[in-house]
Amino acid sequence: MGQRVYLALTVQEISVGVDLQSLLTSFSAHNEPLVNVLHTAMLGVSMLWIFQILKGHSTYPKYVAIFNPAIILSSIIGLYVVAPKLGGLLIPNAMNVTHIIIFSLSLWTGKNLNSAG
Repeated sequence: MGQRVYLALTVQEISVGVDLQSLLTSFSAHNEPLVNVLHTAMLGVSMLWIFQILKGHSTYPKYVAIFNPAIILSSIIGLYVVAPKLGGLLIPNAMNVTHIIIFSLSLWTGKNLNSAG
């Protein structure tokens, strides 16, 4: 995932007139299969997340199932489509933002679970 900076730098150089299109194509060809594997794994984990919570195999309240990685990431992408300036701040770190939301929700529900019991 750290290679994305090279894609961005290449795009910036192309935008000012440097002919690096073949380099960008090469970077993308090597980077995209890894991104697709990551997206597929995230979808699988999201399905497992939903299933485990809704079946009661977790201490999470059932409403937490909706806050799965696929839905959160899709929401960030949707925000970018609807409000590009705001969404543009989140898109470069969308997976990190997703993790922050999930871990924060975990801490919050865990705290509420401990204080209720």
